[in-house]
Order: sequence, then structure tokens, then C-alpha cells
Amino acid sequence: MMLHLNFQIVECDLAPVASHELFRMTLDLLYYVDNSYKKDNKIPDKYDVLAFSSSDEMLNSMRSILKEELDRYLGSSDATNQ
Repeated sequence: MMLHLNFQIVECDLAPVASHELFRMTLDLLYYVDNSYKKDNKIPDKYDVLAFSSSDEMLNSMRSILKEELDRYLGSSDATNQ
């Protein structure tokens, strides 16, 4: 995931990010993806969705949410840098 995030950062012409910052950003994104998925599917907070992602439908849904969160994350970073 860090590789994909780094690729997206480069594609958006944003400043390069150090490895430890990239790791932190990845963890932050996973947190928001997990919460969004739980909210969209009405799953109680006590369950960790990422630990149970096995079905193709769930994985596709998680990819979609991850893309949305990544776009939102990079959009907010872009707005901050201007």
C-alpha cells in the first residue's frame, strides 16, 4: 500500500514523502477506510473489518472505499500545500 500511495503522491506532483511519513499516512488511510466500511455496512465498532476481508465482494468494496479516501486525503493535502 505504501508503494501505491507513493505512486499517487508522485502522480499528483506533490512533494516526496519520507518512508516513516508514508507509513503513517498508510495507517491513517487504513483507519478511515475501515471506519467508512463499517459505517456503510452498519458493522459495530468492536469488529476489525480489515482482519476479516476475504470475500471478493468485500475486497472490491474496500478497494473502492480506499480509492475514495485516498482521493480525499490527497485532495486535502493538495489544498493545504497551496
